[in-house]
Amino acid sequence: MGEEKGELAKVSALRDIKRSLPDIPIDYPIIIPHGMSIDNDGVAIGDMSDDAEPDYFSSEPFVISKKILDLEEATEKWEVTYRHEGKWRKLVQPRLTFADPRKLLTLADYSFPVDGINLRNVLGALRIMAISSHAPLSYCFSSCGWKFCEGKTYFVWGKKVIGAVNGEVQFLTQDPGTEQVIRSYRMAGTLENWMSVVEKIFNEAPKAMMAIYHSLAPPLMKICGASNFCVDLAGSSSVGKTTFSRIAASVWGAVYGDNELLKSWNSTRVFGERLPAISNDMPIFLEETQLAKEEDQSKYLYMIVNGVGKGRGNLAGIREVKTWNTCLFSTGEIPLSQSTALEGVRARTVPYWGSPFGESPVPDLVKAIESGLRENHGIVGQQVASHLLSGAGGWSDLKSRYEAKLSTLTKQLRGNIESRVASYMALTWLAADIFHEHYAGFFPSDFKPDEIIFPAFEEIMGNFKDVSLSDRALHATKQWVIANKPSFAWEGSESEFLDNKHTKEYYGMWRNDGNQVYIYTHKLKAFLRAEGMAYESVIREWKRCGVTETSPDRSTMVIRVNKSVMRVVALNWSDLLEK
Repeated sequence: MGEEKGELAKVSALRDIKRSLPDIPIDYPIIIPHGMSIDNDGVAIGDMSDDAEPDYFSSEPFVISKKILDLEEATEKWEVTYRHEGKWRKLVQPRLTFADPRKLLTLADYSFPVDGINLRNVLGALRIMAISSHAPLSYCFSSCGWKFCEGKTYFVWGKKVIGAVNGEVQFLTQDPGTEQVIRSYRMAGTLENWMSVVEKIFNEAPKAMMAIYHSLAPPLMKICGASNFCVDLAGSSSVGKTTFSRIAASVWGAVYGDNELLKSWNSTRVFGERLPAISNDMPIFLEETQLAKEEDQSKYLYMIVNGVGKGRGNLAGIREVKTWNTCLFSTGEIPLSQSTALEGVRARTVPYWGSPFGESPVPDLVKAIESGLRENHGIVGQQVASHLLSGAGGWSDLKSRYEAKLSTLTKQLRGNIESRVASYMALTWLAADIFHEHYAGFFPSDFKPDEIIFPAFEEIMGNFKDVSLSDRALHATKQWVIANKPSFAWEGSESEFLDNKHTKEYYGMWRNDGNQVYIYTHKLKAFLRAEGMAYESVIREWKRCGVTETSPDRSTMVIRVNKSVMRVVALNWSDLLEK
């Protein structure tokens, strides 16, 4: 038996691909199957006796160099190593791609040596290699975040699998879009330099420290059984919204360039679903809500905070639905809670209005922060994840601490919305504690995160006055109409008012009995937008509440003004006076 094993080892050594291709970038034995030749002349199958001339169907060598099992999707991928124009390449694709002739032919786009003429031979060679080349089996994950496998726990941060020993498992994707997102999770600079930026924030704009605390909340969600939420940054341009997001993003990765973590709201639904699934247990960042339709904002926000993707089917059955834990950082001119009439959206957001750097942001401070983050990022997130992975303090203890903080924040709260927001802030509070415990040497010894968390919580609760979008808009519109009374004509006297030199522009018209005011839609739309409210949502709510008179199947009506047809919003003045 021992002699047979020894003989087999000799044969294997003789047929090791390194003997015929010494420069192939593979550092472990790959056996060339019997009846096959793989060398500098290419690949051939057939009679390999000494007096036979190999019939090469491929002019470039290739081999299955690795088989990879995706531990999340329970699917197999193959890595092929091949040469093209003197350079070695590696390509990873699902096993089905190498088994289906039509899919295999598409690999010609990657310069893999397959075409319509040698397709059948390449398929046959791959089949033989899969059985006889003894390509090693490795394991991979295809998304980030916490992973639990065979009694072991890992945290995937970009391409780094924290907790993996000697490359026992790796991150792997063959999708270019996913690869682009993953490249955002990279490290630059040093912890000390990043902390010097944080020191400026801590001393000069402590409220902006909330960006770091919120950013570290997602990896705690699974541990504490907490829910996803959205940090909503709203306000006019140049108040520091994007800088706040960049502070948060710098915890995990790049904040500038083509592969930065900050993405746009102007994206497809599929991208919006793939992003949190890939970035599981870490925050995601979307800029400028005004680039997306209001309906899309509501649907996407619900999907994000519910942590479940869209169900889909295929010919074989139902695909597995993607799930995730995350915190969405969103910026825009209008708060998400006011860009939709859906109260459920308000219950899933932590709103910040205006500048996180004070009423008058200091340009030099913002510039210094941006400059420092450009060069130093992607350090703290992975370190905190490693700290949590080590079990420091125990996960059960972390959950108890979260529940205690939640109890503290909810003692004086009554409404369901406020209680939900308190749960998000309790998790953020725990993240702040962990951050300062782990990096205590960078902060004053007597500092407690409560000093920042409590004022932020009070401000956020102040933004959650339990007033409906309809009432808020009616109250604001009443004040606007009163302040601009000369700009509203009386019904039937349009010509007289239009000739009034003291009024440059009219906003609408009063009905003769004074019970209704007609407001030109374009004027009302501009006013509501300036007030941070979405016109379409407001009009829809007013119609539902019965405070407007409308044309059939419309939320507005048409009147004649000086022989011209104008579309207006008709409001009952008595309803306005009550607001």
